[in-house]
Amino acid sequence: MITPTPPPAWEDACRVPGGFYLSPQWLRSADGDHISQPAYIIEGDVYLAAHYSPQENNAFYPKGLILGGRRGYLSPVLGGGDVAPAIAAACAHHGVDTWAWPYLPTAAAARVARDTGQVPLLAGAHCVLDVSPVEDHIDAMSSRQRRTNARRELRRFHEAGLTVTRHRLGEGPATPEALGPLLGQVQRAYGHDHSDEILTDLLCRQRDELADSSVVFLARDTAVAGFSLCYRFGEDLYVRLVGFDRQRGHVGAYGVLAIFEPLAYAADNGLRRIFLGMESFEAKVRRGARVEPLWTLANYPLVPASVERIAAQLPPTEADAFRQSCTIKSDTRVLWRTCDHDRPL
Repeated sequence: MITPTPPPAWEDACRVPGGFYLSPQWLRSADGDHISQPAYIIEGDVYLAAHYSPQENNAFYPKGLILGGRRGYLSPVLGGGDVAPAIAAACAHHGVDTWAWPYLPTAAAARVARDTGQVPLLAGAHCVLDVSPVEDHIDAMSSRQRRTNARRELRRFHEAGLTVTRHRLGEGPATPEALGPLLGQVQRAYGHDHSDEILTDLLCRQRDELADSSVVFLARDTAVAGFSLCYRFGEDLYVRLVGFDRQRGHVGAYGVLAIFEPLAYAADNGLRRIFLGMESFEAKVRRGARVEPLWTLANYPLVPASVERIAAQLPPTEADAFRQSCTIKSDTRVLWRTCDHDRPL
């Protein structure tokens, strides 16, 4: 079966850890930019999103046939069985013979490698947090300094007169029109040339498809100082976006909005994991997250990410642990053990 939108059976298939970015609601939101030609394939027991995107405008995704979704930076395999027939069906449908499947978690990458004979290449890394009450989480941090810093950050945030309220995206003060400019300040500060209008439109599409699963954490006093946008899916919470009024400053706001408030919400609601996304590795690790590799498989040459570039952004203990998760021959080649598909060699 091949359809231009996710069929009803997709709703159950995507209910796996890390599966939010392959949910029908997220996929419809992402497809709303009309840049790619989407196809949703059910081949045997495998569910595969296949976007032909020769004009792909996201520099973190390859151009051409993209498997596993083209937004979100996390792509587990959906369903059981051999993925190779589904990949062949995707190529035949789009009339191409080359493909790339980026941002696979380790076990999923090993499975795709087994089925296709391709070598996993490092795509980057993301941060994951196991859920516990905030005080328990801080108590479990690996050093006294980290525990002290976390408590100081929370204290300074509240001493600044800021409070946090929770909303659905589009509800009350958490409108795309209010959040878009705050998101734009952060995006442009990190070198992304996105206008407030483009980002507001992005948030409008997400509101239209995803409002019911959204949680917006707003930091405010007399005005909004910052926000984080998260999505709840299954037993997990996904921290998707953060934005701040950089002219005001945001004492402690990053840690509160990106880590501690989502953690409190997740603990209150019986969730298990928080997916914190890529980048800002050190900030997330020092607040208790762990770093896990993500992989790309493709049947044409691609340049992998550098293990050492990622390790250099981490404190020494976490850098060593990350290196242990993959052995490299050089900074541009990752080798895997073929007899053990659950972890890299």
